[in-house]
Amino acid sequence: MQTQSLDLNETTLAKLFEQGDCLTFTYIDPVDRNYIDELRYKYQKKHKTKDVWVISDVAKLEPEHAFEPFQFFSNGILIHRILSKYHSVIQKIIQPIEKNGYEVKKIYGPQTDFEIFEYGAFLDKILKYAALKYPAKKHVHIVPIPDKKTFVNDCFSKGRVLLTASCYEQVDPKYRNYLALFDDGSFFVSNQYRSGNLIFDPSCAWDVFEHKSQNLILSRKYIPQDYLEALYEKAKSYDWYVPAKDIPQIKKQNLPQEEKNEMTHFIKAICQNRTCISILNPPHVLGQLVASQDLFVLFSDGKLVIKSNLTDILKKRLTESLAASFPNLNLSVEYVPDFYIEHIYQHLSNLQKTAKEIYIEILKQKARHLKKELHLTHHEALEVSAQMVGFKSFKEALNITEKNARYAISKDQKEKDRASKNGKDYVMEQYQNHIKK
Repeated sequence: MQTQSLDLNETTLAKLFEQGDCLTFTYIDPVDRNYIDELRYKYQKKHKTKDVWVISDVAKLEPEHAFEPFQFFSNGILIHRILSKYHSVIQKIIQPIEKNGYEVKKIYGPQTDFEIFEYGAFLDKILKYAALKYPAKKHVHIVPIPDKKTFVNDCFSKGRVLLTASCYEQVDPKYRNYLALFDDGSFFVSNQYRSGNLIFDPSCAWDVFEHKSQNLILSRKYIPQDYLEALYEKAKSYDWYVPAKDIPQIKKQNLPQEEKNEMTHFIKAICQNRTCISILNPPHVLGQLVASQDLFVLFSDGKLVIKSNLTDILKKRLTESLAASFPNLNLSVEYVPDFYIEHIYQHLSNLQKTAKEIYIEILKQKARHLKKELHLTHHEALEVSAQMVGFKSFKEALNITEKNARYAISKDQKEKDRASKNGKDYVMEQYQNHIKK
């Protein structure tokens, strides 16, 4: 189906919503988000359950991220900001839409590089218009998740394929421990990794799909860990299933020696006489743009290094977000190849404490506090300090990833500040919550 041009004006915008409902918008207004959180909390408290989903009556195809490169309407109109020559990318959007029972009848998008920005701005208008037209108070409700058997059977109905365990995708098997993605865009994450957990960065669930950021992947739904395990057990009965042991290891990029030397020289120069502050996952405005995703490196003198392969819109939002979080820094931005960021953090580990080292020290400090208050042995206190934040043991805590450590430090500091404002002993409050479970 050929991509056509569209008059990008206010009249067109109004007509789109008169002729059909927008199925792919997400609620971005803080008022609506607060309402949704409150609705979820009240439902959980009333029914004494934690396993519930937020469902929109309108956004049947709500994507994982708000600012996607497309929007789809119920009358079959698809609008995107992708050049037509990238036909395969457009198909990756269309296939899940059709898999969910909708028909794409007309496609509108840019014809030249210049028009990409115009369509991007128009998509933002669609998103904001939709959030006003379909307020959460009228179009959102909470439902309990189905029982495990019903849930699993429904996931595999209508020929759905579990991409994270299939021969069609080569996905690192470790992701099977906490997420599942189906070919209709359904995206499930173990509730052990929801944002309320201090030690698991919820953004890490997205790392594996970074190269597929233009697919239609529906907004994540949290499920119990045993539900997730049941999905992978059921997947074994299909001919597309691939055992974890048969997935080839993802090979790291082998750089030509000249490029490697160039990168090494750059990293040494950029890190010299500078202190990195993003190693602690600094405060930020936009929840998805966090240091744990290796999108950027921020230094205390304002030097900001960003992955060059981000979209222009993401680059702009990231820079604005950090500028708002650090108003006293005069940011100086430099763009580098995406693989530089990981190597910069590796090099910094030789110059300053890593996030992992800092977080382990935080746990040890908590252990000393517990030892004093509860009269525990040193070993007992270490075990309790790890268990009350989500680890099975202190030994497991020692294996926390650098990315998760960055997130955990930030999360821990926020919780500590909250407890301090309320005049509470943060460590003992964590301990009391732990023993209640």
